[in-house]
Amino acid sequence: MQSSVTACRDKPRVVAVLPARGGSKRLPRKNICEIEGKPLIGWVIDALGASEFLERQDVYVSTDDDEIAEVASRHGASVIERPDSLAGDHVWTEPVIQHAVLRVEEQTGRPVDIALWMNASIPEVRSEDIDRAIRKLLEEGLFEVISVDDNDNCTSAVRVLRRDTLFQQRLSVNCGVIRLPYLDIHTETDLNSVAARLQNREA
Repeated sequence: MQSSVTACRDKPRVVAVLPARGGSKRLPRKNICEIEGKPLIGWVIDALGASEFLERQDVYVSTDDDEIAEVASRHGASVIERPDSLAGDHVWTEPVIQHAVLRVEEQTGRPVDIALWMNASIPEVRSEDIDRAIRKLLEEGLFEVISVDDNDNCTSAVRVLRRDTLFQQRLSVNCGVIRLPYLDIHTETDLNSVAARLQNREA
């Protein structure tokens, strides 16, 4: 099923997907580790909930883990049950996002225009970052917008793709980047560093 932004709607339908499997190795259960009493995934869900382009019901967490599913639901996200075939250590993320988008369209009976792929372990992300990436995609007619850190490495703190781009069988050539100076949490040291940064940001 192909879709495009239609003239009958003021805004495209944007669906956010947070991949959050239960088998993280370097920092076990990292997606639900807490900073300031809130799990990492909860910080990201809250940022999505404040986006001007998203309806709260269009925030989804794709997971194979019952505890992560419960935490995600408690923080206001809907849950997509991820099959075992997409939950292994060596599975690429693209098919996980594709699976979630197809399930959302099947469940809601409505096409998705733009898929927003979010990293559940970057709690520093803000709603204005999300909106800036989506606005860049729309205003510049891009196929995809990817976030990079201060070293110009891709982080997927925010990654925005048109639906057709998500399902194409080739690399995107019409893509852009936004720089977000955020840390992707992989270790206990990362967790402590980001906790300090968030505390300073809110002070």
